[in-house]
Amino acid sequence: MKLTYSVLFLIMFLFGGSYLEAETVEEKYDNGKLKAKYSINKDNEKHGSYTGYHEDGKKKKIKAKYKDGVLDDKYVEYDLKGKVVKETVYNMGKLHGLYQEFEAKKLIVEKEYFNNFMLYGASTDVLDKKLKEIEALKPQLNDKKKPIFESYQEENLRNLKKYRYLSGVKFEHLEFDVTFNKQAMAAAKYATLKYNGQVTGPGAPKGMTQEEFNDASVGLLKCLQHYRTLAAGAYFVNIFSDYRWANAVRHVYPWDEIKNSVNRRYCLNPSLNKLGFGHSGVYDTFYCQDESYKDEDFDHYAFPPKGFAPSSYYYSGAAWHICFNAEKYNEIDVSKLSIKVYQVKAKDFKKLSDKLDFKEALIKAKYLDIEKMMPLKINVVNDGRMTGTRTVVFLPEGVVTTVGSKYLVEISGMETVEGNEFSLSYLTEFYQNK
Repeated sequence: MKLTYSVLFLIMFLFGGSYLEAETVEEKYDNGKLKAKYSINKDNEKHGSYTGYHEDGKKKKIKAKYKDGVLDDKYVEYDLKGKVVKETVYNMGKLHGLYQEFEAKKLIVEKEYFNNFMLYGASTDVLDKKLKEIEALKPQLNDKKKPIFESYQEENLRNLKKYRYLSGVKFEHLEFDVTFNKQAMAAAKYATLKYNGQVTGPGAPKGMTQEEFNDASVGLLKCLQHYRTLAAGAYFVNIFSDYRWANAVRHVYPWDEIKNSVNRRYCLNPSLNKLGFGHSGVYDTFYCQDESYKDEDFDHYAFPPKGFAPSSYYYSGAAWHICFNAEKYNEIDVSKLSIKVYQVKAKDFKKLSDKLDFKEALIKAKYLDIEKMMPLKINVVNDGRMTGTRTVVFLPEGVVTTVGSKYLVEISGMETVEGNEFSLSYLTEFYQNK
């Protein structure tokens, strides 16, 4: 890469004839074509307008501004056809404002930052659009010769995918398995027969074939079971809000019974691949222990999620949890772990000082009281019940999921497998979904 310097003298006769000197730098590709053109200050730092070019030396690749060596103000990237592929804003080297990525003119990524703190991983419009797309999805089956499923099974799978999407867990690969469906349905049938007093001893009870009993024997070990009085499958409409299914709502179960959030963690398990649903009488079942999917990108997920969370999907008073990849993080030492949850009393963040980091700006604006952390109950799950995960379950007292409620969560005291300290801070805001 070659550098060419051209000096521009701007003479200003002020106070006896002093003048200012600005310097423009041109970078070249090895082929001699123009790679970038920008100004520098007296300390040889980029300062002012910056233009980057594709290898032809003519088509713009980057349009940006620098201030004393760091990006500041609007930043735009272009493809070879001149179409915008990335657009964002910087504040003295830190992402500050809307961050967008485009593909074929289509918005594919939209985030919002405050001095490198990610406020929202997606806008409410993007979230609502994706939830509607998931609602319209047709389920996949690993055996194309088998008949399609009952409506409640399809509804269950769609809602499962919605919650995984909201928490940032992959869901596109999920598919029904014919055998798992059979075992789940047999398990639900057996559970209902037992509930009705029709199971009187070992072996297949009256009303169940030997084949069904064999399937039930497996299904009862592999399925989550849910007793309900609702219509078939209806509990899955609010899969993580329902008291029994979520297994994570205070006032219904004591903390000792909800502190592991087992059912919910099975649903959000990044390794979940093939699955099955069953329904019979007063029982619904979910075959959820096929962990054959490998998500190389998984780092951690949160429930409720980081950023915007549709209010109707979450229950006030439910336990929260964060799950980490055990291949990237060491076992969590509860004696070192620190979790803090603050209520953020701000309608929006327009009045925050952009000279401070997010938390400091909240405190200065009196949107957050550092002395008023929400009381918590905390449990750490390192048992590997879900392969390859470390989980922190916590119950913040007084949290509500009403529209507009905002909470800042801070976690520290963790360690990566390389032995480095790790901390995490994020905002959750509940909104009215369409």
